[in-house]
Amino acid sequence: MVLRILGWLTSRPCRWRGRGYLSFGLQMPRRALSAAVLAIGVLSISSIMFVIVDLSMPYRGVFHTSSVSTREALMDMMR
Repeated sequence: MVLRILGWLTSRPCRWRGRGYLSFGLQMPRRALSAAVLAIGVLSISSIMFVIVDLSMPYRGVFHTSSVSTREALMDMMR
């Protein structure tokens, strides 16, 4: 699972987003408010990327579904 997340995070779109945020960070004025806004933006993008990767594995991770109800529904359909 960790290798899958690391592989996804090193993909080309993520690198472009990272470079974009880096360029914004280098060009912004050195103020506390600018740094806070940039940090909130980076945190929101990284958290949504984590949620997307975690939801792609429905039976593992933080947001997981129990496979018991799925198996019970399948058994009911096979009767």
